[in-house]
Amino acid sequence: MTSPPLDPQPQPHPHPQPKQEDDEMLVPNTDLLEGPQPMSVAQAETTSTVEAQAVNDLSSVRFTWTIDNFSRRNRKRLYSDVFFVGGYKWRILLFPKGNNVNHLSMYLGVADSTNLPYGWSRYAQFSLSVINQIHNKYSIRKETQGQFNARERDWGFTSFMPLGELYDPGRGYLVNNTCIVEAAVAESVPRAQTKTKDFRDGDRLEGAKELFNYRHSSLHNVIERCFGVLKARFPILKMIPRYKPCRQGNVMRACCTSHNFVRIATRNDRLFTQFNIDNLTIEGEGRNNSGEPFHTVDLTDQAAEAMANYRDQIARLMLANNRHR
Repeated sequence: MTSPPLDPQPQPHPHPQPKQEDDEMLVPNTDLLEGPQPMSVAQAETTSTVEAQAVNDLSSVRFTWTIDNFSRRNRKRLYSDVFFVGGYKWRILLFPKGNNVNHLSMYLGVADSTNLPYGWSRYAQFSLSVINQIHNKYSIRKETQGQFNARERDWGFTSFMPLGELYDPGRGYLVNNTCIVEAAVAESVPRAQTKTKDFRDGDRLEGAKELFNYRHSSLHNVIERCFGVLKARFPILKMIPRYKPCRQGNVMRACCTSHNFVRIATRNDRLFTQFNIDNLTIEGEGRNNSGEPFHTVDLTDQAAEAMANYRDQIARLMLANNRHR
């Protein structure tokens, strides 16, 4: 794990992401990735409310979707009304009988993706919830953050909750045949791409912050290249979050071992040439094609201050060593 750059821009601070089982990983709605699909939308007998609020100085909206006659819906998929966050259009996509699984499937989607300019991209924090109408504390809520683009317009959870629990009238998720779904979406800013500044021979970095950020940026590029080569050579790594942790480790070790043998036999590796560029951003990173979510850590003020002090100490040592060369 690399240390964060000095003086980072303020970043969104989401709540800790709940633990997910292997079959509950955040994934793209692949059912929609093959091209436009007909919208089987039954807008009647549904109501929705929108509540705007401020979360950590970000524009945030909580959208509530009340679906009546839920069990009688014979549509494979349902779309909510469109709601706006930060000037962008969003909607909830829900599969009442599951998206080819025995679970409720629910996604957050960009509503106007077909009308957006080429290369569009949106970044957001969001959570999806099914409200327990008997005991609110038993409501099911899952959250993450990530990048939406033309290839990945809908993100969410294919296995949000078992259908048996959802349709059990005693559980409280379906009362009077009404289901209540919520989406909380916060307008956010994507993590900045790392830029490595070019220095001529003989240039010396004088400031501790400048030196630290330069080396941090260089290390980031090396890591991006390594993962870029591995994912290009072994596509299974793009799907690795779907496996159990023990198998993830075995897959990674097998790929790294095989890669090392390839490098021993072939020094002029075309993949290394392909990924040997500065400012590299691996396609799909931040919200990659396998559906890996961002993982965030909720730090206390004391822990954050301790980390910042440790980072500053490293920067000062770097500068002292650099001056003695």
